[in-house]
Amino acid sequence: MHWGERQEYALDRPSIYRRAHSPFTHTLIPMGNLESPNS
Repeated sequence: MHWGERQEYALDRPSIYRRAHSPFTHTLIPMGNLESPNS
């Protein structure tokens, strides 16, 4: 696993890191979807 590379990538380009296929994207999507449909 490229932990060091991942950290540098996120620090260098936080925008791309969020857009890239990362756990963050999957976490942000369900977070908002859970509150919307659940309400």
